[in-house]
Amino acid sequence: FIEDRPGIYDLIFLDAFGTDSTPYHLTTREFFLAVKKALTSRGVALGNIWKRSYNTLYDPMIRTYLNVFDEVHIVDVREAANNILIALPQRLKLTREDFAARARRVSQSKGFRFDMGAIVEAGYRRADKEAGSGPVLTDGEQPKSR
Repeated sequence: FIEDRPGIYDLIFLDAFGTDSTPYHLTTREFFLAVKKALTSRGVALGNIWKRSYNTLYDPMIRTYLNVFDEVHIVDVREAANNILIALPQRLKLTREDFAARARRVSQSKGFRFDMGAIVEAGYRRADKEAGSGPVLTDGEQPKSR
């Protein structure tokens, strides 16, 4: 499906992951390349993934996002077991403050009962500073679980 829709999406939200049932084919370089290709030049892919302590593929997934996308950021969702990955198809050099301001504007314009800017301010990290060890995931051999 995603491979047949080049350059048409402003936002793709990836949320098909469980603590014990991560669909491997949705974590690979090949899949993320298809997602990147489906985004507009100013689009964004958001990945909702379980944190490292719950997800044996956490570090390889971060490395795979970094391998495919030009810019990747992480928002640690406090008091939750997940992180949100923000993956951009082109480098914009956005800062924590940039993300927080944009998130705050979305919260206000959509009438959310919470301030997404505050969530970003509290949990923002650059993915390239956090990438642990592990392989880039591919459609080839699946890595062994811990």
